[in-house]
Amino acid sequence: MSYLLRMSTAKTGRTRCGRNARAAALALLLCACGEESREHEIAATRVVQDPGYDLDVTSAERFGFAEARGFDPAALRFQAPPSWSEVERPGMRLVTLAPRERPEAECWITVLPGDAGGVAANLNRWRGELGQEPLLPAEIEALPRVAVLGREEALLEVAGSYRGMDGREIADALLLGVVAQAPGHRLFIKMIGGREDVLAERDSFVAFCGSLEIAP
Repeated sequence: MSYLLRMSTAKTGRTRCGRNARAAALALLLCACGEESREHEIAATRVVQDPGYDLDVTSAERFGFAEARGFDPAALRFQAPPSWSEVERPGMRLVTLAPRERPEAECWITVLPGDAGGVAANLNRWRGELGQEPLLPAEIEALPRVAVLGREEALLEVAGSYRGMDGREIADALLLGVVAQAPGHRLFIKMIGGREDVLAERDSFVAFCGSLEIAP
């Protein structure tokens, strides 16, 4: 698809005093120099290339989230801890939950197609969000494991100062995170909040991860 942009100017003047470039420019602007004038129409044509993506799709579809790449959000099933409630949040999350007694702590799930960079890169990206250095491969292998979708996945626990994309700041934050393998996708299960709040919800987070299912 191409888009055609056409520009047309108003009438301009040209005079004998146009020998001098500066005077000619002034004449074009003021149309006030000289005895002769001619009328010109200046037209330019520029082709704008197809941007390569559909302008009418949602952000989720453009960036490869959810059903745009074959993942049906309705297929994701889970058992929320009794003390948690689902909350509405904008963006790419499949679901967001928060403990009713500790609403500043939130747990959410996102999904990306394919390998999405792998487990190590994403766990270390989360560590970086709290100002911590990346783990070595052997350190990642030594992390505790939780059951998610029939597999044992690494459970990341990292503390530090956190600033979210929404501008929320937590000086003494704790993040729990799991990168899980789903058919053709990666699920990212993440909980963050004040250190004491998240520590109090650690067992609930692990149980939540273990309850996840993807319906056929």
